[in-house]
Amino acid sequence: MFKVAVLSDSMAVSNSDLKDNPQSFIHGNNLQHAKPSAPYKVSELFRMHGYESTVFNYFSQWDQQDIIDTLVKYSEGYPLLIAYSVTLNNGDAYLQKLQNFTTLIKEHIPGTITILGGIRNFESTDRYKKIGDILYIGRSIPLLARDIHNREFDDLVGKKFNSIEMRYPDNENRMDNPVIHKFYKNDTWMPHDVPIFETGIGCKFNCTFCNYDFRNVKNPKISAVDNLVEFFNEANSFGITNFYSADDTINETDDKIDTIYQAVKELDFTPNIASFARQDVLYNKPERIEKMSEAGLTSLFFGIETVNYEANKMIRKGSTPERIIETLTQIKKHNPNFFLFSGMIIGLTHDSESSIRHYNDLLLSEKLLDGVSYMPLRIMEDETMWDWQSEIDKNPAKFGYTIKEGASKKRAFRSSDNAFWSNDWTDYAGAIKLRDDLFTHNLERFGYNSMVGNWAYTCLKALGVVDDVNSWPDMFKLNVGFKPVHTLMNSPVDKAIETYISTKINEQS
Repeated sequence: MFKVAVLSDSMAVSNSDLKDNPQSFIHGNNLQHAKPSAPYKVSELFRMHGYESTVFNYFSQWDQQDIIDTLVKYSEGYPLLIAYSVTLNNGDAYLQKLQNFTTLIKEHIPGTITILGGIRNFESTDRYKKIGDILYIGRSIPLLARDIHNREFDDLVGKKFNSIEMRYPDNENRMDNPVIHKFYKNDTWMPHDVPIFETGIGCKFNCTFCNYDFRNVKNPKISAVDNLVEFFNEANSFGITNFYSADDTINETDDKIDTIYQAVKELDFTPNIASFARQDVLYNKPERIEKMSEAGLTSLFFGIETVNYEANKMIRKGSTPERIIETLTQIKKHNPNFFLFSGMIIGLTHDSESSIRHYNDLLLSEKLLDGVSYMPLRIMEDETMWDWQSEIDKNPAKFGYTIKEGASKKRAFRSSDNAFWSNDWTDYAGAIKLRDDLFTHNLERFGYNSMVGNWAYTCLKALGVVDDVNSWPDMFKLNVGFKPVHTLMNSPVDKAIETYISTKINEQS
């Protein structure tokens, strides 16, 4: 017999991380406490097959002794199967923490084995082998479900491994399994939580800069309306009303919006849902704006990338400045409370600094966008990710980029090498400088951190820190702060996480 403990992290950044990297505040990561869906689905799968399981969230922000003591109490003398959800955004420091913790917990609870999942297929597995006894590479929930059903772990728990056991998923059905999990009291859900769900997996578009595994996906399987109704109602039984859809593009097909709309119409409450969307699709289907609003969507992340037409056409989006402005205007006209945020890429060929600065000021001053995040273009040279490299990664010269030979920067949160490039108007270093300049400029001109995204906005709304779009900049400044270097020692998110941890400890006592 063994018990299952799923260790998960939210998107929140700890104060210690902020001290080491204050720039992480730029993107509002430290304001996010949305709960990822996969760990809860993993725990649910074990429960379905008779195992006792629970999720311990915000793992990296627990006091190490507290979580060890809590897991020892939870185990009740039985060995543990500990499952970690590992993503591309877990840096070396985080993985070292996992490794140290794994060593300690095995000393305190003999016979414990560890599972790591969520690693992309192209990732080097060497650094993960020191943490996990079993690795699931890539999107592996269907494979894990099969192994649990077959009682694979009954023969593994309590044994020592001489070598790592690798489990690679097939590609047959992982696209047909959008994640919608059930809610259990002992997972510790609170009214201010923001659960994440999927309506469908993948994106049907194929932008030239994108290295996402599941791009260019046609006709993905859509979640059943009944499953969404159950998901929303179970969440609401804990007082939860704010949600995040992890769909790569929520409006890429009418089916996704229609499914959410039908589910919401069966509820006794109206959820607030944030998601990723395409503004160019809405330009061609303006009638969908009303449908999205009625479906509970209140916060949208648009990957506009650039307003410059020639640069936009190069990345295979092709929106004109006029179309972008008209679409954003129509959305705000229909529902002024829509929170609209956009990601922008600095360094696209045919773009220019003057164009980026012009449209930045236009979109923010006219309040067509409530926030904007700038990222320098990254060209990845690591051939281990060749299957998923973007078209620009594979052939930079075709898109106007020159790579400086022998010069690359190892990204702290990925194993891939980021090339130092130049194009017709800037280079990688210049793109970074412009990003930082825009942050300071927006802070000084508009008086708030305009790079706090819709994830953070939704989380702050769930916490009661902000009321709506019109009041949010002032309330953000009042309740959170807006200095570039800000440790947030007493932020509402910190307090929410502390409440979660203390509640979880008490539940296991």
